Amino acid sequence: MKKTLAIVLCLLLSLCVLSACGDEPAVDPANPGTNVEGNAAEEGEEAHVLTDSAGYTIEAEVASQGKIMVDGKVYIESNVTIPDYVGEPDQMRSVESFVDLSETPSENGQTNFDAIGAPYILYGEGVVMFLDDLWIYFMPME
Repeated sequence: MKKTLAIVLCLLLSLCVLSACGDEPAVDPANPGTNVEGNAAEEGEEAHVLTDSAGYTIEAEVASQGKIMVDGKVYIESNVTIPDYVGEPDQMRSVESFVDLSETPSENGQTNFDAIGAPYILYGEGVVMFLDDLWIYFMPME
């Protein structure tokens, strides 16, 4: 009886795990075949649309006040993460300084939060930065 109960519980657990694997996520705009995680913007919120060569789109929206300046342009943190993104090592840069959160970065490689040493790279129209074991997409400020 105990053996039967254990088998039934294992089958139910397996069924629960497999049922969570149904939806296909969006495709990474820079690397088709790589998934992108993100949420669509709510109605009335400003969104930045990413499109890949296969025509898949992801709407990125502002997630926080986090900003970075790269090549004279300021980017703001979005709600999109890029899983397992690996850029070209020779194109990778690191955050060099930061200012207060209430300020806007004014130098290349500068953020308005403490991310000294965090790697970042240009990615499509934006920038991705490696924070807390995730590649976070920063979209251009309009």
